[in-house]
Amino acid sequence: LVVPADAQALIADGKLDRRLFDVTELNKAAVRKSQQRGLKVIVGYRGAAAAAKAEVRDAGTLRRSLKALNADAVQTPQRDAAELWSAVADDGKTASGIARVWLDGVRKASLDKSVPQIGAPTAWAAGYDGKGVKIAVLDTGVDASHPDLKTQVIESKNFSTAADAT
Repeated sequence: LVVPADAQALIADGKLDRRLFDVTELNKAAVRKSQQRGLKVIVGYRGAAAAAKAEVRDAGTLRRSLKALNADAVQTPQRDAAELWSAVADDGKTASGIARVWLDGVRKASLDKSVPQIGAPTAWAAGYDGKGVKIAVLDTGVDASHPDLKTQVIESKNFSTAADAT
């Protein structure tokens, strides 16, 4: 890690993602590709934080508003990263209205526990390969009007006796 002095306390307090300063991780090909058009971060807010949101959005390009998290995914060219830093940090603490800043980084699913847990190797050994299989997500209910789900739910079925369950 190569951490500037004014970021150390924020990392220690859990308000700043240490991956932002992990030069080994940031130099990996997948991360470089993901960040080639600029630094991508997710900025979480405290409360309504209208002024903080405006300042962050002025310092970077809003990629997506994450209403369920009270956060914004923003991107800024590397040359303008200092402006974004000024919008989220203030003298070793988060700026007013800012709760946390994460690197919007590349994640890779680890299947070493879940695949054996569901018996996939046994199914594969028996010749099953997933062709023709439909996937269902069974849930106790969702708010289909929620902004994160509004355009994502393809079909739903109410298996309860409640008329308004989704």
